[in-house]
Amino acid sequence: MLVIPGQGLLTIVIGLILLDFPGKYRLQRNLIQRKPVLKSVNWLRERGERAPLMFGDHTP
Repeated sequence: MLVIPGQGLLTIVIGLILLDFPGKYRLQRNLIQRKPVLKSVNWLRERGERAPLMFGDHTP
């Protein structure tokens, strides 16, 4: 599964989210601030009837 780019990368990301390590919060914040990721997360939040995430210049 790790050889195939789609599901393998998704599995790695989910594993990193579940782990607890120094710098995890900073890594998550840097990842979520990227425009395509933030747009996707806010789309999911909209479907779940939640308020969008906003970070400085990257407001929806």
